[in-house]
Amino acid sequence: MPPVAEGMIPPATCPGRSLGRGSWRWLAIRSAADRSSQSLELARNTAAGAAKGQCPLETLPGKGVWLVVCVLVMGWWCWGGGTALAETAIAVEVDPRETVVGRPVVLRVLVPGDASAVIDIAPIVDFTVTPRGRVVGSRTGPDGRPGVVTAYRFELTPRRSGNGLIPALSVATGGTRLTTSPATVVVRPDPGPPPTLAGKAILLDAALSRPNPYRGQTVVYTLRLFRSVPASGIAITPPAFDGFTAVALPGQTDTELTAGGKRYAVSQVDYALTPLRTGRLALAPARARLSGIPGAPGPSVIDGPALEIAVRPLPPVPAGLPASELVGQMELDARVPAAPVAAGQEAGLEVVLSGRGNLAEAVLPAPMLPQGLSARRLSTQDTGGGGPDGFTGRRTVRFALRAESPGRYTLPGPRLAVFDPDREVWRVLSGPETVLSVTAAPAPDAALAPPLLAPAGNALSLAAPRTAYASGRFAEAAQGFEAALQNSCNGTALAVCLDTAASWRLAGDTGRAALWLYRAELAQPGDDAVAKARNAAGLPPLSPSLLLGNLLPRRTMLASGALAAAILVLLLLAVRRWRHTLPRGAWLMAGILAGWLALEAGWLALAPILAPRAVVTAATAALSAPEAEAEVLFTLPPAALVRLGPRRGGFVRVDAGNDALGWVARDTAVTRLP
Repeated sequence: MPPVAEGMIPPATCPGRSLGRGSWRWLAIRSAADRSSQSLELARNTAAGAAKGQCPLETLPGKGVWLVVCVLVMGWWCWGGGTALAETAIAVEVDPRETVVGRPVVLRVLVPGDASAVIDIAPIVDFTVTPRGRVVGSRTGPDGRPGVVTAYRFELTPRRSGNGLIPALSVATGGTRLTTSPATVVVRPDPGPPPTLAGKAILLDAALSRPNPYRGQTVVYTLRLFRSVPASGIAITPPAFDGFTAVALPGQTDTELTAGGKRYAVSQVDYALTPLRTGRLALAPARARLSGIPGAPGPSVIDGPALEIAVRPLPPVPAGLPASELVGQMELDARVPAAPVAAGQEAGLEVVLSGRGNLAEAVLPAPMLPQGLSARRLSTQDTGGGGPDGFTGRRTVRFALRAESPGRYTLPGPRLAVFDPDREVWRVLSGPETVLSVTAAPAPDAALAPPLLAPAGNALSLAAPRTAYASGRFAEAAQGFEAALQNSCNGTALAVCLDTAASWRLAGDTGRAALWLYRAELAQPGDDAVAKARNAAGLPPLSPSLLLGNLLPRRTMLASGALAAAILVLLLLAVRRWRHTLPRGAWLMAGILAGWLALEAGWLALAPILAPRAVVTAATAALSAPEAEAEVLFTLPPAALVRLGPRRGGFVRVDAGNDALGWVARDTAVTRLP
């Protein structure tokens, strides 16, 4: 019997076990330390009375009080607790999902709450069932919140090879009868001693759980070392596993067997292999090194057999289903915050793929967004680990949703195709439809707005926008500042440029605010006021990747570059006449400095042509092709900085970083930077 969890005792059965039905009722005993024999007997009597529909008042003091308590508790279960439990799915876990004849697996039936339950195990005929008690603990549910769960554990020993079926089980708890989902366990024949072991003292054997898996389907590679002689040091080196992703399964099995009149010690290690390509893949021989064998002059090296595995390609995805290379048993979920968010603020969207298979390699698609909603991909998190069925756990992809105007935005449920290798069919996973409620953003208080940077006596005509800014009409003020600037942030107009960005930010237009901040940074790189305003807006720096280009204004750099080019030409002309007057090192250093300055200025002049950049001023859909009817790959949020690529048919390709490439119409809200 496996050890019981710390602080727990094996649950006792109800005295009246029904052998015909094969059902068990476990006593709700939490700890042996805080239960006396008297209270244990009381709990048993209570359970027996409850099974007969009676409340054993003769064993309890204060009959009237306990009668009221029984009535209230039964009423709660019938009207509140029973209804809540009926609406909650009971989960089933089997570990591992592959085994051999005679080697047991663990079945866990997870019942929400900590109340007792009756589980009918009579339908299980492919296994010998041994109850192993229950454990009450906490587990995170599909909504991401922890809750109390009672795990009823059973040890299932397979009786024959093949697909062992665990049918749907009936669970009775709190006056409600629920049904679990069926499960399947792959049972392989007991390998026993290999035929090549006859007459040998040491043998390294290798085997595969299945010879012809599908691409992406995990198989178990087993190494077994047989030895009838003692050894002080053993090291096993597996093959390179070319063409597979390999995960060493935890634990090492050490057993003994008798073959040919000899007693062998058997050490077994397993690896989970997931094929990455189709066709015949070769597995080189493994190697074992043993030292300290009596009578051997030195270490002994034993090679295992070479194996070959035939990997089948996945069948074509049925028409109308999204393309996928996922293999296994998985479920798809999506959720957004239930509380409404203000317009212009970001809300989190989580798309969760859970189950077992190659889900750690899954690329979840970007969500389908309604008009007026933008999204940006944040992070991907994997929870779980590798096992004989592949990665078991969940992959969570997070997106940031943003809406510039209030409303109720409905996101269609995500869809994903997954191949079920047990049934050899494609399944379509559909996540739930989610709704994001966006409220109007509160109007900023004009009294709390930061002071303008441009002085009142500026040469530009700023009286009207300054008045609008002071009155809280920030969008009107931003438009007035733009009209006065005429798209230029050079010289004394830098402060007005920053005021324009601040006005747009207060008006809720983050895209145009980012545009003017980047224009200010291009006009005056290295300026502290520009860097401070950019950091306050949460924008990444716009670095030209140059030493002096990050410090000097653009006009200064271009003028210095032109001057440096002229000096370089004059130096080349003067070297021939005055080369004996100054040392050669001085001429060389002067030429390097002049050439470096000219190159930096030349790059600043050519970069907008060779590698143009642009700012997204409004949410823009990026398409998979330069066509109006093409699929939407992702949505560029306002204030995103992108690089512009080739143009084709009224579209331009944009690069948003992290391999996010798409096509946008040239007349969309993407403004090119100088």
